[in-house]
Amino acid sequence: MPKHHHEPNHEPRLLTIGGSDSGGAAGIQADLKTFEALGAFGMSALSMITAQNTLGVHGVSILEPDFLQQQIKVVANDIGVDALKTGFLAKAELIEATAQSIAPLNCIKIIDPVIVNSKAEQIVDDTAINLYKEQLFSQATVITPNIREASLLTNTVIQSCADVEKAAKELLRYGSQAVLIKGGYLEEKKAADFLKTQDAELWLYGTPIDTKNTHGSGDTLSAALATYL
Repeated sequence: MPKHHHEPNHEPRLLTIGGSDSGGAAGIQADLKTFEALGAFGMSALSMITAQNTLGVHGVSILEPDFLQQQIKVVANDIGVDALKTGFLAKAELIEATAQSIAPLNCIKIIDPVIVNSKAEQIVDDTAINLYKEQLFSQATVITPNIREASLLTNTVIQSCADVEKAAKELLRYGSQAVLIKGGYLEEKKAADFLKTQDAELWLYGTPIDTKNTHGSGDTLSAALATYL
C-alpha cells in the first residue's frame, strides 16, 4: 500500500470523484461527511448533479468530461491528494476522463464500481463496465463492488461464499492491489464482506442491522476506507 506522502502536521487530503445527491445521504455529500467525521480534509470533483430526495431521483444533469478533468486537475495541482475514491461516474466518457486524470496521481485510490442500482438494475452500459476493468481497476489500491456488481463484472451468478471467493480471484486479475466484495446481498452469510489481496484473503464479519436506511452506505464505506488507508 502506498504510504501517506503528506507532512504529519496537516490532515489527510481526500478527494471524492462522483455524483451529487441533493438529499445529502449518498454521493459526494456522504463522502465529504465521512471524510470530515474521520478528521480528513475533503475535496470533490463532480461527474453529475441530481435533484433527489427520499422519494427518489427527480432529475439528473451530467457534466462534461473536460469539466470533470478540470476539477480533478486544479485541486490536485494546488492542494494535493493523499487518497481518492470514485463514486457514480454515469457514463463511459466520464470513466475514461477520470482514469486519465488520476493516472498521474501518486496516492491511494479506492475504485467503487457503481454499476448497479438498489433495484438490481444495470445503470451504465457495457462499454462503461469494460472501461472500469481496463482503465480504473489497474490503478486501484482497492476496488469495492457489491455482490451484484461483482456478478456483472465477472459474468457469473453469485449465490454462495465460494462464488464470492471465485469472483474476487477473477477481479484481482485486472490489476488492483485488493478486492473487497461487499456481501450485503449474500444469503449464506449475513453482514459478511470478503477481502482478497495478491497473497491473502479474509472474511470480515459485522453485526447485521435491520434497517431500510441503506442509501449511501456503499459511498460511506469507500470514503472511510480511503481515509483510513
